[in-house]
Amino acid sequence: EQILAIALEKARSKFDKANIYVIKLAQLSAQGQYYQAVATTIEALRMFGMNVPTLDQNEALQQATADEIALYQENMTSREIDDLGDLPLMQNEDMKVCSQIIAIALDSITIIGAPDILAFFTIKMLNMSIEYGLSTFTPFGYLCFAIVQSNDYRDYDSAYQFASLALQLNEEKLPNPSIQSKIYHLYACMSALREPLSTGIDYLNKGYRQGLEVGDFVSVGYVLTTLPRYIFPTSVEEGLKEAQSAVLSLKKINNVPMALLSEMITGFGKSLQGNTLAKAGLNYENFTEAKYCNTFQKSAPVFLAVYIRYKLQLLCIFNLYEQALPLVRDRTTWIEAFGGVDFSFRSDYYLYAGITCAALYGSAQESEKPEYMEILNECIVEHKLMSERGEIKINFYSPYLILKAEKAKIENSPMEAMHFYDDAIAAAGEQGYWSYKALASELATQLWLTQQTEKFAIIYLKEAHYAYSSWGASAKVTDLEEKYSKLFVTISAETDQTKTLTAQVESSEDTSQSSVLDFASVLKASQMLAAEIELSRLFERFMKIVLENAGAGRGVLLLEQKGQWVIEAEGTIEQDKVAVLQSIPVTQQTSVKFLVPPTLINYVAHTQKSRVLYDASREEPFTDDPYVVAHQVKSALCTPLLSKGQLIGLLYLENPLIKGAFTSDRLEVLNLLSAQIAISIENAKLYSEAQENERTLKQFLEAIPVGVSVLDANGKPYYINQVAQQILGKGVVKEATTKQFAKIYQVYLAGTNQLYPSENLPIVRALQRGERTSVDNIEIHQGSQIIPVENRGAPIFDDKGNIAYAIAAIADITERKQGEAERERFTNELQRFNKAYERFVPHEFLSLLDKQHITEVQLGDQVEKEMTILFADICGFTSLSEKMTPQDNFNFINAYLSRMEPIIDKYHGFIDKYMGDTIMALFPTSADDAVQAAIDMLKTLDDYNQTLGLMDRLPIKIGIGLNSGHLMLGTVGGQNRMDSTVISDAVNLASHVKNLAKIYGTSLLITMQTYQKLQNPAQCQIRVIDAVKVKGKSDVVTVYEVFEADPQAMITLKNKTMSDFDHGFMLFHSAKFGDAKPFFEKVLQINENDKVAQIYLKRCEYFQQVGVPDDAWEEIEVFGKELCSYIGVM
Repeated sequence: EQILAIALEKARSKFDKANIYVIKLAQLSAQGQYYQAVATTIEALRMFGMNVPTLDQNEALQQATADEIALYQENMTSREIDDLGDLPLMQNEDMKVCSQIIAIALDSITIIGAPDILAFFTIKMLNMSIEYGLSTFTPFGYLCFAIVQSNDYRDYDSAYQFASLALQLNEEKLPNPSIQSKIYHLYACMSALREPLSTGIDYLNKGYRQGLEVGDFVSVGYVLTTLPRYIFPTSVEEGLKEAQSAVLSLKKINNVPMALLSEMITGFGKSLQGNTLAKAGLNYENFTEAKYCNTFQKSAPVFLAVYIRYKLQLLCIFNLYEQALPLVRDRTTWIEAFGGVDFSFRSDYYLYAGITCAALYGSAQESEKPEYMEILNECIVEHKLMSERGEIKINFYSPYLILKAEKAKIENSPMEAMHFYDDAIAAAGEQGYWSYKALASELATQLWLTQQTEKFAIIYLKEAHYAYSSWGASAKVTDLEEKYSKLFVTISAETDQTKTLTAQVESSEDTSQSSVLDFASVLKASQMLAAEIELSRLFERFMKIVLENAGAGRGVLLLEQKGQWVIEAEGTIEQDKVAVLQSIPVTQQTSVKFLVPPTLINYVAHTQKSRVLYDASREEPFTDDPYVVAHQVKSALCTPLLSKGQLIGLLYLENPLIKGAFTSDRLEVLNLLSAQIAISIENAKLYSEAQENERTLKQFLEAIPVGVSVLDANGKPYYINQVAQQILGKGVVKEATTKQFAKIYQVYLAGTNQLYPSENLPIVRALQRGERTSVDNIEIHQGSQIIPVENRGAPIFDDKGNIAYAIAAIADITERKQGEAERERFTNELQRFNKAYERFVPHEFLSLLDKQHITEVQLGDQVEKEMTILFADICGFTSLSEKMTPQDNFNFINAYLSRMEPIIDKYHGFIDKYMGDTIMALFPTSADDAVQAAIDMLKTLDDYNQTLGLMDRLPIKIGIGLNSGHLMLGTVGGQNRMDSTVISDAVNLASHVKNLAKIYGTSLLITMQTYQKLQNPAQCQIRVIDAVKVKGKSDVVTVYEVFEADPQAMITLKNKTMSDFDHGFMLFHSAKFGDAKPFFEKVLQINENDKVAQIYLKRCEYFQQVGVPDDAWEEIEVFGKELCSYIGVM
């Protein structure tokens, strides 16, 4: 360490320092200082500008990992996993060094079990490769990402793909001897997903040789501690030898942590052989479990996890389930520590965890049972993910079946459990996994004992004894003999009396036969029958087994169909052939040709008990049976086939040459086989019905004029009907995965050249999330042809609520899309038409008539509404227009109106019509909107006047009048020409008020009706102006000035004189003109430009001169304008 520290100080460049860091990392890892190794890695990477959070910065580390994941997902949008092998080579020297440092660090990270930093570094390395290219260390990053895919996401397909890609790159494109041992080690662990453990052993041996060659003693340690785990399932002795050899080798290279791990594994083998200090213990000379656990408690959780896995297996093997339970409850810790790296570890841990919970379930408290069942289900799901994917069955299928059997046993389904045990035993036997075969046989023994079927229990106990012996677990063999001592006494007695069960029969002078039947043969025959699910093969196999072992010359299998017995299988020992599925009714027999003895058949069918005829020609009531007489049958046997107490078939056997051919022993064996054949027939019938239903369903699906595709539970294409094949351009592609669907079937996002995200396809969402979805934004590209489709997906559940399949309906919507395009074109045309017409007939007008389009409006349509009406026009426009050309007139008017219109729209009003320079607008919402619109119009006019000033044009002034009230809105005209309009006194009054504004020299006047509808008039700048009677009307109208748009100085003066103006106004309308006059004079002294005050002052002077009638004021002409009659308000 001191030398390395000095070297770091003396190093001239960061690249020299990096080489020293690499040496230091290897040293720390070999010494078991894994956390320090990670800290050194971070220190080295920061030297190259890579900011990596430390292990204690949890939030920062999680955020950094999330950022890298997001970047990876973005990078992989248009890439497949295999594409990552075609990236260019890395040129950036800094990145090359960083990838080397990360690769070496990942060794330590996988050991300490820090999932966050593992995910960060692996995904960081992937993103570096995508951005900068491939380095010779990239393959190791890919392998570590396979660990992340399996451990964090349970995506075993992607995990195996990444592992395979890493191996291929390292061996072909990116050879790097320095990391090849690591590559071989991790690939061996990952290969268990698809290849037998023997393949993993081959790669482990390669890794060992390569590690020694390049001096990678860290990887050598991994390999040596992994090898025994792969060997133990087949041989305890060989696994133990490998572990002991590893201890010696690792001590020689001073790899202390790995040597201690190998000593623990050695204890596992010794325990199975009975050479440890206690049953199911690991302690032996020079090794204790306590020392091991204390050593790795904090420094390397992975080593602790490996210990837990071996300890759990021992406790289960020796049936010490209570001691095993605490190890099960902490399963998340141990699986996260190592379960994503080594699938043999993952499978065994979940196997023994599930068995523990199943064993304790029966005696557990009711409050504990849900937890145990939840753990068992979790273990089954984990094995289902690992075992039901093609060739993967060769490694983890037997443990999966054992767990399924344990659950069936808990659910009180013993026959179902037995089938699972039998399949597990067969699967383990095929691969030579004695450990699984022995375990399944022992658990099956326990099942038969609970069913009080001792003879069957003995069969499986013998099998367990033999399997444990063959495995080399001598301590367990002894344990088995002690635990089942009474059964072994029975077995021993049977063995002493006779080594085999022999049935000898007498024959004619030149014929003799003997048959050896033992329980192993019965077990094998039962397993063979249980494995068959096709009726024809089942019948054929059953008849051959019976004929070969029961001493029969001929046999017939009868089943009941629609109330009558029919012959479904027939065979003879001479021909060695079986005719099956003949369905010959027994009632079709005649006195000339009988196929079975009807008397015997009817007897057994009626009594549902077996009947053995020692000499059929002499046993009543069968001596006169036409078949017995015709064929001179000597020995005969008929036994019922019962399933759940129901008679489903009959087995008839005969020997025409020998009397007494069917002994009680043979009958007992036949009864055992008959029980199995009855179950198998029921299962095969169900399978046959399912096949027939499937064929019928496929016929239905083929007849549907819509494409149909189905995925199985593993995400593989299961079925595609002809219509779907025409749309997709291909049928079932068996090797396709859900991630490849879009690429294989050329599925694109509509209107783009972008592949449709496979995870968003409805059929994938149905399978993975159980969602029912529908999309129509998909296009299938078939060469130059593009087919738009609508896609609907739905999950299909089994009877336990699990997703068994996903189905999708695929419809070619080319015609629909064309129709939609045509409709869209027509709609756009209609919208353009409506838009154009809205410039003449406002949309709001149509809405008030409850119409959507102008084409719906009929002559005479009308509606009564309460609204506020606005009139506005330009003061002195006539004289103004006389000075302009017609074109200038139009330009001027349009420029003015274009500024006013948006304001009216803004406040929810609409323009009813333009009349020259006059605007008539309606506000259906509120009087406040109308007043605010008028104020904004005046303010906008001020801005416009400034523009006119820049053009050397005179400013303009407008007058606005507002009134609120009821009006009739509708259409008027004739057949060829009609128009929209509003009719009401309220409209006329608004127009008059607008004219009053000009007379008073004000910009904005409102009526009492509008004033009263304001939400808060006190907040507005308003003063009362007059109380008038419009010409031709008798009602008095009070008019108000809104001066909020006046210049600020004018607003201030009007507010300052408001009190005097109001006093003068009240005195004037009380006909006290002399008293009113001083108030108006006072107003004008302060605000000499107040035109309303000026008018009132002149009125006071006028009425003082001419006087006023007592009852009413006469109509007069004021300043040349006949306006109204003034009515005194007394």
